[in-house]
Amino acid sequence: ADGSGASLHRIVLTTYGNDPTNWLAAMPTAGGLLPSGEPPQITQQPISLSVLETESATFTVGASGTGPLTYYWQQDGIMVATNQSGVLNLSNVRLDQAGVYAAIVIGPAGVVVSSNAQLTVLALPKILAQPLSTNVLVSNSVTLTVTATSAYPLTYQWQKDEEDIVGATQ
Repeated sequence: ADGSGASLHRIVLTTYGNDPTNWLAAMPTAGGLLPSGEPPQITQQPISLSVLETESATFTVGASGTGPLTYYWQQDGIMVATNQSGVLNLSNVRLDQAGVYAAIVIGPAGVVVSSNAQLTVLALPKILAQPLSTNVLVSNSVTLTVTATSAYPLTYQWQKDEEDIVGATQ
């Protein structure tokens, strides 16, 4: 344990400690008494997203309760970020960042966990073989080929000098 997570507090000190309903998770207090106030509640759940790799993805969770509130973001159950804003910004998203995200919101009076949000990262097409340069005589035809792969259907638009060639599609 790194000391940054929730701590357990007995709600009623005079009752038995073996009753799970008599315990509350809250901010670490280093042996102090349970802080008072309103425990955090989720007011806005994060939503699932689909993005292309290299794009950005933003998850947002809203919470209310006695502050300060700290937001711990998890990807597939592993802590990936901590902040005070409830927003997780992922820029230049990679394929390995796909997964299930959730926020754990901790305040002085308790802890709450958001629902899960799925991040789907769509792979960009990859060119496996570039067209080869060639020389041809004027008014002779030329055939150029390219090899590409993608998890999704591909379409091609050939260009010359960064301008689309009309009818050169596939």
